[in-house]
Amino acid sequence: MSTTTRGVLTARDRLRGGQRILFIDDRVPRETSGFGDPRALAIVRSLVGLGHSVSMFPTAAAEEDWTRIYEDLPRRVEVLRGYGARELKRFLHECGDAFDTVIVSRSHNMKLMRAKLGEPRSWAGGARIVYDAEAITSTRDVLRRRLFGESVSESEARRLVSAELALARGVDAVFAVSADEAQQFETVAPGRVHVIGHGLGVRPTTRPFRERRGILFVGAFHELSPNADAVLWFIRHVWPRLREQLGDQVWLSVAGQNPPRELEAQGREGIHVLGEVRDRAASPF
Repeated sequence: MSTTTRGVLTARDRLRGGQRILFIDDRVPRETSGFGDPRALAIVRSLVGLGHSVSMFPTAAAEEDWTRIYEDLPRRVEVLRGYGARELKRFLHECGDAFDTVIVSRSHNMKLMRAKLGEPRSWAGGARIVYDAEAITSTRDVLRRRLFGESVSESEARRLVSAELALARGVDAVFAVSADEAQQFETVAPGRVHVIGHGLGVRPTTRPFRERRGILFVGAFHELSPNADAVLWFIRHVWPRLREQLGDQVWLSVAGQNPPRELEAQGREGIHVLGEVRDRAASPF
């Protein structure tokens, strides 16, 4: 990282007004990725729409091509491609004071930042530090572990939640995804918690409801996502009853990235596993 790079970051957007914002997340967010990505993308788009200059720092240093990077992302967003978590400390040391606000998305990235850089006040000069918690992940991790037969005591569950909430200590603001989780974060960051959920715009198609017959599930499938478990349960326990009563008048379409092999192997009549669908409004569900 050179002095020239730092100077460019500082001067580049001065004439545009607004803040210079560094957004730290795993990867460039996309509409179809799930796992909190659509919400992260909505936040970035909103920041750009408000006139701020946004730079994205993906902690995973995957070398995606630029066409893929800007598939959903506004062109005005700078993507600091190729640095990754290993270069994060050096980047902030050399260029941190070029930003007015640093937003850290998700608990594991906040944990990474604290491990590499210590307390938030020392990260980026006088920049404000915002923790976008996205969700309290330890709660659902405990439920997942119990679902797979692991014994997790209530005291251990409380300890994990407390440790995750503590990640918000010392930051200037916390974004929570719901009022319930905001109330929990208030215990460690009183008066600094804001609820930013995920709103979806309604885009009705031209086909009236009486002409529709199918059921559509939309959701990406990832290793730690509950989507696969939910769909498989529906297919095994609910779908046979629906087909028994409605026959071929009803069918199920499953849209989402990385459908698991167990889902594709179900072979149930009337079930269509579509994978990723870029334009759901144009699809004949």
